[in-house]
Formats: sequence, C-alpha cells, structure tokens
Amino acid sequence: MFFASGKNKEIVQRLTEYGNQQVVVNWYEDEQLLARDGFSFSHIQIEDGFLFFMKDQLAKQKIPLTNYKTIEILPDFRDFYQLTNETKALQIYFPH
Repeated sequence: MFFASGKNKEIVQRLTEYGNQQVVVNWYEDEQLLARDGFSFSHIQIEDGFLFFMKDQLAKQKIPLTNYKTIEILPDFRDFYQLTNETKALQIYFPH
C-alpha cells in the first residue's frame, strides 16, 4: 500500500505545500510517455487516497495514490516528483 512508508507520506505532504502556480504531469508505461498535461492550479489537497490539483474549488486533476507504491523526489530538476509501481510512472514537475 502506498502510505505504508513514512517517507512516502512525508513526500506527499510536501507536495501539498505547492500552490498558485503551474504543473506538468507526465504518465509513463514501460518507460514510454503515454500522456502529458500542463495546467495552473491554486492548491493541492489529499483526500481519500487521491491527490487533487484544485482551481476555483474544482479538481483540475485527480490522481489515485493507491495506484502507486512509491514516490520520490528526482534530482534531475528542481521540484520534480515521481510516483511508481511495477510498470507505470507518473512524473509531477513544477516549472519555474
């Protein structure tokens, strides 16, 4: 389960500190880019196992955290996160 690790929970909590900016979300399967989405959001909230990017009280993007086993901060770029399971990866990047 995703939240079993204290480190995962700590990194997800750190995500909720971002707000009023843009984000780029990339979905991969077997290291192949399936989709990319970029948008502005006002805040991030965690609720019922989902990560929500919110804007004007509406969810711009809903990500089920239970689909992933781990989350890490990637050193490639500043503010770059990756959620993974066996074959899938979701990258979250906050451009500056």
